[in-house]
Amino acid sequence: MDAKQYEKYVKEKTPTHNLFLNMLGAFVSGGAICALGQVILNVCKNMGLDKEISGSWTSLILVLLSVILTGFNIYPKLAKWGGAGTLVPITGFANSVAAPAIEYQKEGQVFGIGCKIFIIAGPVILYGVLTSSVGIDLLLFAYMGDCVMEQIVGKQSIQFQQAAHILSGAAIVGKKEGDGPLGKYFDKIGEEEGLFGCTSWEEAESNLQKEAVSMAIEKAGIEKWQLRMIYAGDLLAQTIASSFGIMGFDTPIYGLYGACSTMGEALSLSAMAVSGGYAPYVAAVTSSHFGSAEKEFRFPLGYGNQRPLSATWTVTGSGACILGTKGGKARIAGITTGKIVDYGFKDSLNMGACMAPAACDTIYQNLMDFNRLPEDYDRIITGDLGEVGQRILFDLMKEKGFDIEKQHMDCGIEIFDSNTQDTHAGGSGCGCAAVTFVSYILPKIEKGEWKRILFVPTGALLSKVSFNEGKSVPGIAQAVVIEHC
Repeated sequence: MDAKQYEKYVKEKTPTHNLFLNMLGAFVSGGAICALGQVILNVCKNMGLDKEISGSWTSLILVLLSVILTGFNIYPKLAKWGGAGTLVPITGFANSVAAPAIEYQKEGQVFGIGCKIFIIAGPVILYGVLTSSVGIDLLLFAYMGDCVMEQIVGKQSIQFQQAAHILSGAAIVGKKEGDGPLGKYFDKIGEEEGLFGCTSWEEAESNLQKEAVSMAIEKAGIEKWQLRMIYAGDLLAQTIASSFGIMGFDTPIYGLYGACSTMGEALSLSAMAVSGGYAPYVAAVTSSHFGSAEKEFRFPLGYGNQRPLSATWTVTGSGACILGTKGGKARIAGITTGKIVDYGFKDSLNMGACMAPAACDTIYQNLMDFNRLPEDYDRIITGDLGEVGQRILFDLMKEKGFDIEKQHMDCGIEIFDSNTQDTHAGGSGCGCAAVTFVSYILPKIEKGEWKRILFVPTGALLSKVSFNEGKSVPGIAQAVVIEHC
């Protein structure tokens, strides 16, 4: 006889309960207990007690009867016949507490009754609560999982069910930016030297971020302490402009680096934090400074180099936004996170050519993920491709079957007048997209002139180390879907 034969044999020889009789016994015994409870309840009511007190007395009397019957060894006999009908009601729970208390009373109050009183009732409570909570948790998890999955769109995008609102924005720029076509839209314009009352360009850039965030907080009508976190970034080594600029706010900070795409990154992460319920208010801020960036990446300002026509001019400025759960007239409805795209291009003075492939990749993926056409957006706005990068972007998008020329706008082209300001291909830097968005683009969305835009800051991911080692200049672009509300 092998194991399976033996198991079959034992099963044949093992007596089993009659399912019908068990169900009948449970029905009768459980019904009898309920009927007894109803009688007690009616008696209490007839005695003038209200419904709530009558119910309490009913429970107490049923528990008392169960304990008494357990003490006289009568309840186990009833349970043997009635099964679940006697064990499930409150009387069964009382029995499970009283039985071990009686059995272990000789071992003392602590190690006897104290330790053993819930030896049966404990697991019943534990697994009952656990089962119910797990069931609820599974339902909630399934629901939340569905919610999360519903927000995941395509390969790289998120469509927020609870869109984060942009409550305010503030932009501070330098003198050259103030003299450009968008000059009248900025909140504050600095002087010619670009120091903003500081002793160095780096210190000035930090001060720009500090003032921009402070101004945005004031516009939003909130207090500084209400900010849950700040997402900040710049171009300088180890994001020192953000570190020193935000330090005084005593607010948790995430330091970001996406080159000139950092404002798109900051808005994306801020929107996820707010939409996910992790923060009621979040600040997104970036900055750049012509003096500090040129010193960091290119040449001393006093150096007499000739800039190629493909070169862009680093914007001196800082733009900040406050995001919250409600109250704004513009909302971030979705995002498309960009990939690093490298076509092997190495000319750091032609940033537009370095970044255009990444802009094309992200814009195309946004259209695919959201199943949209370019005309579904009032504007598709890149960060700082400039005139050279814009032409390349148009060609790359046409190769993919999309013509975006009617909808396209570039912050780097808009912020300067290339003919009168000698900025060649246009503007660049973390501050370029930030100040243009805050001062010029956001108000148009808030007024309803533009119902939906795709904001796509672009970045060239190089450093002075990678450039000097002969590495290529990869690009990245972060897309943010912003709608009027």
